[in-house]
Amino acid sequence: MNLADSVLPLALQLLAWLAFAAALAESIRGARWRALRDPARLNAWLGAIVALILLWSLPASVRPGLGLHLVGATLLVLMFGLRLALVALAVVLAAVTAAGKAGVLSFGVNALLTAFVPAVVSFAVQRVVERRLPHNFFVYVFVAAFGGTVLATVATGLAITAVLAAFGPWPAGFLTSDLLPYLLLLGWGEALLTGMLVTVFVVYRPAWVTTFDDTLYLRRR
Repeated sequence: MNLADSVLPLALQLLAWLAFAAALAESIRGARWRALRDPARLNAWLGAIVALILLWSLPASVRPGLGLHLVGATLLVLMFGLRLALVALAVVLAAVTAAGKAGVLSFGVNALLTAFVPAVVSFAVQRVVERRLPHNFFVYVFVAAFGGTVLATVATGLAITAVLAAFGPWPAGFLTSDLLPYLLLLGWGEALLTGMLVTVFVVYRPAWVTTFDDTLYLRRR
């Protein structure tokens, strides 16, 4: 989601800036930077950032000041872990904002709603798959990748709808009848794409998917 500066109150925007700055600082401090010492993994991380910059720069405009786009948070979390995913998403949003596709004051709100929320939900699903469910390749793909994207999209859509209903200029009827269904449809397409990409990466580029342990999901007896 790319919100313009005029959509939400200034106090909320500043508070969101502070909240995301704290989350980003923690992510930078605790990220597994050693994982990027592998040139192939570093290239994958940088390539994912560039690809998302392009996707986020071409939002579908729902109303003036409100644009929707694919997020990619679940894919990043599965490939690089939560903290590196959050850093990557912050870089993506910073580039999109610098290009004038989103508001500077709205950076914190945009980051919290389209980076932090889906990334944390995706991470939670991945941890449940790792710790609670049978260690199976198809469980990983269909639950962690596909299901994680669906749940992350639902959580993001509900969060965006709630924030805009409480503080935005649009009526609740528009948000629930027009905006939320588009978000869920967009998320369904992203879930299919994420599941396919994770499958391809696990098969052909397993080093790119740091949360997938082949000794756990493929060779365990």
